Amino acid sequence: MILCVTPNAAIDRTLIVPSIALGEVHRTNDVIAAAGGKGINVARAIKVLGGDPMCAGIIAGNTGRMIAALAEQDGLPSHWTQLASGESRMCIILVDQAKAQSTVVNEAGVEINTDDWAQFVTDVEAESKDVSLIAFCGSLPAGSSSDAFAVALKNLANAGRRVWVDTSGRWLQAAAGLPGVSIKINDEELAQVVGHAAADVQQIADSAVEMWQQSQAPVVVTMGGKGAIFVQDADHRWWAQSPPIEVFNAVGSGDSFLAGLLTALENGANSPEALRQAVAAGSANAMSKGGAHFSVDDFKTILAGTTIQTI
Repeated sequence: MILCVTPNAAIDRTLIVPSIALGEVHRTNDVIAAAGGKGINVARAIKVLGGDPMCAGIIAGNTGRMIAALAEQDGLPSHWTQLASGESRMCIILVDQAKAQSTVVNEAGVEINTDDWAQFVTDVEAESKDVSLIAFCGSLPAGSSSDAFAVALKNLANAGRRVWVDTSGRWLQAAAGLPGVSIKINDEELAQVVGHAAADVQQIADSAVEMWQQSQAPVVVTMGGKGAIFVQDADHRWWAQSPPIEVFNAVGSGDSFLAGLLTALENGANSPEALRQAVAAGSANAMSKGGAHFSVDDFKTILAGTTIQTI
């Protein structure tokens, strides 16, 4: 089982319109409402791929109860930390079909206190005892401490848990370099963490090795249309690319990528094969309506054409 942790869970409303013009009125009957936040998307994609996910995260208010109900509707086993006050967030995703572009508006979400955080960590630690992998995904609620986040990750890693993190900003800075904590990151975020940009794929791999040298744990870098890199250690690193695809909605593709990676690792795949499956899952999502609502047939077709090489 893979524990997918979403500290700042949401309801994602995806509205698909033929085209978008600023300042105009638009109408659509093509609407998807789903439990959202990166960890929930990862869990949904794991289920598509035949894996065994478990959701955890912080929810609050009526929106939080809707998140729990929608996750249950998707068949996602969950254990939520329900706050006594506040309201979980809603995120709006506008898809312009003509331009194959998505515009996302994310609410900030609920604010927590130290007691809320302590209960959340207790809940995650309890759920982590029976899982093979843990993924912390997305932002943390207002009021969270980056130091407390780092302590929680270190404690899980020190307890022998296989921990992956996919986040950004100060949360990424807190997680990067922690011993035993694996990172999924994109190339722009990687440049911010290591303090310098990379001109090509080889330099991106070298930058990822810099991160690995601090944590001694795998680092995976997504690069959009250029594929992704898996750094297992300084001497073992791979680059995978999918065949060309027609993008419909890329929202959730990074989450689907992580789902493909973790599902493959849980099933015993080696690092290069796990990377191939990750790239195929991310690409399959980009061809779909997004949010990890892709088909396993698209995944299999793309996987057959996904290449891997050492770098």
